[in-house]
Amino acid sequence: MRASRRVTAWLCVFYAAALGAETITINQSRPLSKLALELQQKYGYPVTYEEAPYDASALRTETRSNGSLYSSPGSVPIVFHVPDVAVGRTVSAGADRVPFGLPDVVMPLVKEYNGSGNPGTFTVFFEGGYAHIVPAGRVVSGKVVAFQPMLSTTVSFTSKGHSCSDTLDALLARIEGVRGVSIVKAAVPIGALLRHECTVVANALPAREVLAGILDQLGTGTGRADAKPRYSWALLYDSNTGKYFLSTMLVPDLTDHPVADSVQPGQDKPTAVVARPGSSRVATQVAAPRK
Repeated sequence: MRASRRVTAWLCVFYAAALGAETITINQSRPLSKLALELQQKYGYPVTYEEAPYDASALRTETRSNGSLYSSPGSVPIVFHVPDVAVGRTVSAGADRVPFGLPDVVMPLVKEYNGSGNPGTFTVFFEGGYAHIVPAGRVVSGKVVAFQPMLSTTVSFTSKGHSCSDTLDALLARIEGVRGVSIVKAAVPIGALLRHECTVVANALPAREVLAGILDQLGTGTGRADAKPRYSWALLYDSNTGKYFLSTMLVPDLTDHPVADSVQPGQDKPTAVVARPGSSRVATQVAAPRK
């Protein structure tokens, strides 16, 4: 089986080189999370990443200069082969900009990861204009068991007249109450969260949808729909503390013109296959910045 995977990997490298396909090489821990960031920064694809706790066999432990031990997921180098559809194919229409061919780009890359020998098995689904990379299960003592991603946790609550920071805290507290695992804000836009009010009316919704709704309300009140920032996120588990850490990232808009401008005579206009960001069922309200 391993020999077969190596042959398949080398064939992929050979054909990618022959076709001149773009590649992303990663030799760091959590390569799939690094890939998500690369896809956003280089191609403008909104990709979120969530992980499950790693099995002890997948962790590597090192001794820090102060003598303490630190564990992190192990990894092997991986070369991702980016499908050609990713290059220069986006739809840009103000707040409704949606990358074209998002599933065709992300799905084969996740499949490459799952066959690379790196820890964890992941799947991807597409909702609200995002590609959501989530764990397909959790490995415990060498066996894959069912695992519900943290942000798939169903929550219900209403929040009005509070800062987006307080609203996000309330969401994380709801998840913690159901799952019994602490979630800590890591790299998040503190200023924007404090300046704006968020309205959430969630009735048995996945926490992921509520989070998308909160982030969608940041930057409102600017008067310019096309200037509204879009955020993605990563939810990482730290085996040293037993906590999850939530970070958000701005997704750049790398397209200046709608894709229709680049369609040649006689060609059909590409159709985006995913909904726009902010189309979550979470009730949102455009709020002026807090004073």
